[in-house]
Amino acid sequence: MKKTVLIILDGLGISPDKIGNALLNAKTPGLNFLTKNCPTTLLQASGEAVGLPWGEMGNSEVGHTNLGTGRVVLQDYPLISKSIENNSFYEKSVLKEMVNFVKKNKSNLHILGIGSDGGVHGHIDHIIAGLELAKRNDLKNVFVHIFSDGRDSSPKVLKKFLDKINNACQTLGVGKIATVVGRYYAMDRDKNWDRTKIAYDLITQLVGNKYPDYLTAIDNQYRKRKSDEFLESCVLEGAEAVKNNDALFITNFRCDRIIQLAKAFTDDNFIGFKRTKIPNLYVAGMVLYQEKIKINPIFSPIDLNNPAINPLTNPLGKIISEHRLTQARISETEKFAHVTYFFNAGEKPPFRGEKQILVPSLKVSSYDKKPDMSIAGVVTKILAEVASEKDFVLINFANPDMVGHSGNLSATIQAVECVDSALIKVVNAMLAKDYFVIITADHGNCEEMINAKTGEINKEHSVSPVPLILVDQIKHIELENSNSGLIKLTNRQPIGLLADVAPTILEILEINKPVEMTGQSLKGMI
Repeated sequence: MKKTVLIILDGLGISPDKIGNALLNAKTPGLNFLTKNCPTTLLQASGEAVGLPWGEMGNSEVGHTNLGTGRVVLQDYPLISKSIENNSFYEKSVLKEMVNFVKKNKSNLHILGIGSDGGVHGHIDHIIAGLELAKRNDLKNVFVHIFSDGRDSSPKVLKKFLDKINNACQTLGVGKIATVVGRYYAMDRDKNWDRTKIAYDLITQLVGNKYPDYLTAIDNQYRKRKSDEFLESCVLEGAEAVKNNDALFITNFRCDRIIQLAKAFTDDNFIGFKRTKIPNLYVAGMVLYQEKIKINPIFSPIDLNNPAINPLTNPLGKIISEHRLTQARISETEKFAHVTYFFNAGEKPPFRGEKQILVPSLKVSSYDKKPDMSIAGVVTKILAEVASEKDFVLINFANPDMVGHSGNLSATIQAVECVDSALIKVVNAMLAKDYFVIITADHGNCEEMINAKTGEINKEHSVSPVPLILVDQIKHIELENSNSGLIKLTNRQPIGLLADVAPTILEILEINKPVEMTGQSLKGMI
């Protein structure tokens, strides 16, 4: 058995195109040395390889769940979409309760959600399913409140999505687009309550710019140089605000970026900002966003993780714990849930012997203003844990993903360079303590920051493969100026999946792989 550390370079994919590629344009003497001198390959991290539809870009939740469970795990988006396709969605008890509530109170139904096909936080097709639900149940007064994307979609494609929703309203004969606001406001997750308040006031009081239709609204906002992510509050003609006895259907299925707004609607003791709480609301959400949030979840964790088809039993962390080994998880706030909750397959309490270490993320409007983020604090915590010699250590460096989402290429290059410097310190410290070091990523992002077809800034994740580097036979990292190893890696084909990482770790720890883990160990295969 050999102690093992898994380092996740969040959002660092591999692409041969140098234009818009923060990785290939950065100075990375550490990664240069490792890719040149250690067994290295590529892993698939998107689409069907991680349980998403073909061609769908990966994300941190998906990536960490696949990494931690050692199997391809069907995700919320395809499972929800499948239930819509087979019509079981419309028979969900919560939706029936919501419909009955609206009919009993002769009130309005409000559908809220991200309006894009990114599939990371929600999907436009799920909004349209809400309209179909209203049609099937003869609900008359239905208002759609859209959070424009521009981050998991191209920066200025809102018209395409609103056209699709509007066409559905016309075809079904029900519903109206009432308000639009950028996800920057509606989906903040860092307790910037002033942003959440803007979205809440828009939906509950119609506070915002007034427009006759969404086409005029989009044109005006683009003239102000506002991309979809940062769209200001737009109130369209005929809109109605959420009021007493209304029902809300929140279509977002990813939890982290809807929690603040959901709390504003439901929390009796809300302190985020001064607000007028709407009494007697029926609030339904795709999933339970947080235990303390008083919403009615349409899908329970049991629904989304049916043991018969999608078992999540015996994730890596549990297996390590059952063998009485110790482990540590280290990340800053932005990725802390990923190295704990998602890596542990939805288990909230730490496993026995598991230490969870959180480094607070910085309070900045955008991480391109501080590309190093909290990496110095993360490294400090890691080096402190090296002395305790945990049997397994999981580390996440968030910079390539979080700075990459800003769309600022030069800042993301700095972020990659910060990570490389941190990697040198951490890997050398781990090797000195005789650790086997595994380096990978959860999905791509920073390597594809300019759209090759349009030349526009790209803030989205990518479908690029990610690296897998096995570090064991070297004593320490020597600085290497040539990135020939990285260049060579960009021309390889993936030989594995994210699901193969956990079985690889178990082989190093000399623990038998549980039958649920369908991934295969790559140790000795690279």
